Amino acid sequence: CLWASKNLKASSCSDMGKLYLWGDHKLEFTNAKRNDGNGEKYMKKLLKYGVPLNIAGTYLDIATQTLGKDWRLPTKADFQKLIEECFWEFCILDNSKGYKITGKNGNSIFLPIEGEFFYKPDNGWVLYWSSELESSDEAYGLQISQYEHWIRKGIELCYWNYIRPVKINSSLSNK
Repeated sequence: CLWASKNLKASSCSDMGKLYLWGDHKLEFTNAKRNDGNGEKYMKKLLKYGVPLNIAGTYLDIATQTLGKDWRLPTKADFQKLIEECFWEFCILDNSKGYKITGKNGNSIFLPIEGEFFYKPDNGWVLYWSSELESSDEAYGLQISQYEHWIRKGIELCYWNYIRPVKINSSLSNK
């Protein structure tokens, strides 16, 4: 797949961009004050109607709604490929810590790992949403710190996290 050159609503590849609630395509709760109460209200509203196990490219996909039908949230498999098939090099770009991730074709992206957090992790990690649910109220994502990166399961839908969109046309090469 083709990874976007920057996070959703970021001004550059080293900017974290905006924090989002999973599946909040209208941004009704994403744009509200980030606190446990608003996150819980959103999750209850979302779960009341039920959601598909994978929202990639659907009306609930924030990347699709923001960038158009050619873009979507990454799947768990997209993140797995990024981890297993690419070279990760920790670096600092424009005063932002992150990883230069280089594919087999030599193309690369930069994933920043510092920014504003809804919760304040002690070890300095960030989460990127995937399009897939693990259970009815938890999704998969990519968790990254300065020291490691992995597929995280059990991310509650009431949390705000970052999004790095992917382009649906996989015949294109990475940016």
